[in-house]
Amino acid sequence: MPVVNIAISLLNKFFPGKDLNDLIDYLPYIGLDIEGIDNETIRVEYNPNRPDFASGYGIVRALKGILDIETGIPKLQLFKNNIYKIYVDSSVKQVRPVIVALVAKKKGVHDNETIKELISIQEDLHNGIGRRRKKASIGIHDLDTIKFPITYKTVFDDFSFVPLGVVSSNTIKQILNEFDSGRQYAHILEKSNRYPILVDEDNNVLSFPPIINGNVTKVTPETNNLFIEITANNQKTAEDILAILAITFHD
Repeated sequence: MPVVNIAISLLNKFFPGKDLNDLIDYLPYIGLDIEGIDNETIRVEYNPNRPDFASGYGIVRALKGILDIETGIPKLQLFKNNIYKIYVDSSVKQVRPVIVALVAKKKGVHDNETIKELISIQEDLHNGIGRRRKKASIGIHDLDTIKFPITYKTVFDDFSFVPLGVVSSNTIKQILNEFDSGRQYAHILEKSNRYPILVDEDNNVLSFPPIINGNVTKVTPETNNLFIEITANNQKTAEDILAILAITFHD
């Protein structure tokens, strides 16, 4: 069964004045098994049939329902946009065939606490519904650094770019062999001699899923707007994660 960490600060934010112990007592009533509690987080196990519980925000929404604070889910307005386009090359079909994405715009910057929260949600989704990135992975980017359209394609292992957190260019082969994330997740791509990447119109690399993002689109405290891409090996998993993230950003 998948496990997710609920930040106690998140519960305090959405339930001001509510006793924390009372909120914890309600968790089993929404189908969660408590694995452990420390000063910062509550670790819970959830049913895979509830992918919305893969983030703390989904659990908050369920608690609001059982407490009669707010019931149902918000209706999100969908619309076509001719700017944010992704072209998908046929070569990805044999590697990681599915990609979906969303844009999240915000007035004001994302401070360090918000960035930390985003990374936590990303990792919970990776480890839960994403099955440690094997079924799906998420890339979070600074939207305003990207020149659209984006192309999702594959390259050979001699292709190079600057990965997140470094200043020098590295080949795909180097990243897989020398980077922690490369060594940890290389097995996901081991059956292919081509590797998936996302590039923008200027050929800047956004990400090499499910391994690592490019450095050019990294999120900083000065970031205003986000571009989030989900690559996966099946459409349902990708769309489940997309829905979870869309509702999370709405909340």
